[in-house]
Amino acid sequence: MKKWYAITGILALLLIISISICLGKSGEADRLQDGLTTVKAELNELQSSYDDLHSEYTKLQAVVEAARGKPSPEEVSPPAPEETRQLANIGDTIPVPLKENLSVTLLWWKESQVVVHGEYADGEYWTFTAKPGMKFIVLAYEFRNNWVREQETPYLSAGEILTAPKGYYFELWNPPLGVHSKEYKPRRATAEEMETLIGDSGGYEKLMPEQSVVGCIKFEISEDANPVEADVVGLRPYLIKF
Repeated sequence: MKKWYAITGILALLLIISISICLGKSGEADRLQDGLTTVKAELNELQSSYDDLHSEYTKLQAVVEAARGKPSPEEVSPPAPEETRQLANIGDTIPVPLKENLSVTLLWWKESQVVVHGEYADGEYWTFTAKPGMKFIVLAYEFRNNWVREQETPYLSAGEILTAPKGYYFELWNPPLGVHSKEYKPRRATAEEMETLIGDSGGYEKLMPEQSVVGCIKFEISEDANPVEADVVGLRPYLIKF
């Protein structure tokens, strides 16, 4: 709609200029100029209305994303006693708790100054840059449905990562205000970034038997820290070893 108004305004301007040249009459040109001024004012009003509506839309979108980020009660498992915790290494395949024959394979992890997050309501993915003195840890995994019925993957939205050498913990990262998280310099993700950083959580995906989906979670940690292990709600009692 925004582009349509702009194109309409340009066409109207060109038409007015052409008519003015052909007529060669100053009085007619003045009247046409008045008409141009009116059209321009209307276009500015329409543009303002569009911007207001788009702003409200993006705010509501951020609220929806935040609401979706909250795990449902059946996806939340309490911390297990220390003696029952089990370690899972990168490359391991483990069962997803509270799910019927749904497994998750820990594919890889990497450090990065940027991460991709999506998919947003408009179908777009966005890239976010770590704050000064920080970096991201991206952990990729693959859910697989090993059952005879369709089932939905969990949304891994909470957890923390232990780092060395100071033993600091950092919570699982999501942009606090979606694409409005200006402190992370959001921009639309490139195809290469989407391929190498994934972005998608892989959650809330309905998988038929033998189907799988790749997703990832992110942590923002100190630039001088190294990941040790992650405690991810939804994968307890397993601790992910880096």
